[in-house]
Amino acid sequence: MDRVKLICLFDVYETLLTDREKEIFKYYYYEDLSLSEIGENLNITRTGVFNTLKKVEEKLLQYEDNLKLLNIKSTLKSLLEESDIEVIKNKLKKII
Repeated sequence: MDRVKLICLFDVYETLLTDREKEIFKYYYYEDLSLSEIGENLNITRTGVFNTLKKVEEKLLQYEDNLKLLNIKSTLKSLLEESDIEVIKNKLKKII
């Protein structure tokens, strides 16, 4: 999975994750710590860190599949740059 997309999904859906999931995700994706380093910091196994990361990635993808908030955010952002009112109307209709 694309690292940048996962970080964008995390920014949108972070509040739906547990504190532990957020902590592990941030260590790995924002602070670039290895699985072993995260495990040492949190006193859990490397496998535990790996499993949690995979679980978080799956959750983020599932949230986006169901809610499409990142997609909507992206579409709305593009509308801010659009000058043709008909294009804006059509894109808003697709969101609604």
